[in-house]
Amino acid sequence: MKVLRFQAQVDETKCVGDKLCQNVCPSGAIQVVAKKAKVDWEKCVGCGKCSDICPHDAAKLVRLAQDKIIGIAPEELETLAKEIDELCWEAGLPPHRVMCSCTRTPAKECAAAVLKGAETPEEITAMTGSGSGCGIYCLARTLTLLKHHLGELKPPKGHKWYDSTPSMWDVPPEVEEQHPESYLKEDRAMRLEYITRKGAKQ
Repeated sequence: MKVLRFQAQVDETKCVGDKLCQNVCPSGAIQVVAKKAKVDWEKCVGCGKCSDICPHDAAKLVRLAQDKIIGIAPEELETLAKEIDELCWEAGLPPHRVMCSCTRTPAKECAAAVLKGAETPEEITAMTGSGSGCGIYCLARTLTLLKHHLGELKPPKGHKWYDSTPSMWDVPPEVEEQHPESYLKEDRAMRLEYITRKGAKQ
């Protein structure tokens, strides 16, 4: 979950429609229509990336009259608990693992967003707030989660999706068997035991 205190606003008199803001928006809230950027406040996560990148000072953040919370409600997480656990573990992501260090969003919340219909990283960001900070480390984990549920994904034109960073969870069984000296099986077992104990305490 994320608490929003600011959201984006575009001054159309300054906007030239260069799509820079559209391409960096992590939630897909900004779209350029008829050479003018338009903000969908239902999707905006107040990250300020549009304001940072606009060379014309057309985009800025404005203070909301009332704070807004975005995220998956705890009762929904509880209802989808079994499906969330299955999806997370299939993707090699423990449900309680933090997906986005900036917002502290756990994998289970992002998995819930996927199960509720999110099909892109942008949709997950709009639903949970994950990815609305630096956007560096969480994107690879988000793509891993989506690919395990939907298969291969194609990034929108102009967007830069940094694909999954290989880890021990991605090594094929045949490679593991060829290299027993790597102790991958043992490392995974130890990691799973640690994660399971930690998750049980939370």
